[in-house]
Amino acid sequence: MAGVLIIVVAVSVTSNLHETSGEGSSSKKEVRSESAEGNPSIPRAAESPFNTGNVANDKLLALPEKEQALYLGAVANASCHGTRAFYMGSSHDHTAFWSVACRNGSSYSVEVDADELGSTKVLECSVLRAVTGTSCFVKLNNQ
Repeated sequence: MAGVLIIVVAVSVTSNLHETSGEGSSSKKEVRSESAEGNPSIPRAAESPFNTGNVANDKLLALPEKEQALYLGAVANASCHGTRAFYMGSSHDHTAFWSVACRNGSSYSVEVDADELGSTKVLECSVLRAVTGTSCFVKLNNQ
């Protein structure tokens, strides 16, 4: 992932991977909230066979793809019903990068930080591509 720098331009969402927000999107927002009913959340007690150095990412990787997509869609945007999740890879500091496609045709990049909260940052895939030259749904080491 050498040289890839994610600059948050359009949407920045901070969330806890143990809880999701039911808030809608705005041009820029910071969200920390209790789990909203109907939004998926990663089980707190879920054991993961993965050890990427990022506990939240390990739990995401352990979920079936359908659940990954639903969770990441809810994190990305309240109107996104995730239909496809794609793990793009991780950086040297264990930050994980995911892509999620939504039923409504939107797609987002979700950065999952290796901090104690599993904080996330979200960008529309078109913005990610325009700003960094990085494409969603492509492994980072293939770009």
